[in-house]
Amino acid sequence: MRPDSFIRCVWRVALLLGGVTALLTRSSVAQTSTGSVRGYVKDSSGAALGGAAIDARNVQTGVPRTATTGGDGAYVLVGLIPGTYDITVRHIGHVSQGRRVVVQIGSSLRERRQWLRLERQKWRPT
Repeated sequence: MRPDSFIRCVWRVALLLGGVTALLTRSSVAQTSTGSVRGYVKDSSGAALGGAAIDARNVQTGVPRTATTGGDGAYVLVGLIPGTYDITVRHIGHVSQGRRVVVQIGSSLRERRQWLRLERQKWRPT
């Protein structure tokens, strides 16, 4: 085998291996087995509620996940196993609210509605 044909053969093998590696790396990065839920918590006037507690409990397993809203009222629950979750929102001085959501593999569930508008809790003397 001549030296120049040997070099061409080595380049072809290197390009082939590089292409296969790139395809395998890209497909493995894209694979996931969990989902996430994102949203905002606002009060009845539309103001963001920072520091609200978000509890997500998997209905099938009972495993809880928690998050706290940032100053802008945003929260993210990542790495959720696919399934049905009961999400409850609590904030001091407001009535707790809940909702049931379904998380799917690779999905990032975003509630477009402002479903977590918390009403002020009314004080009642005892």
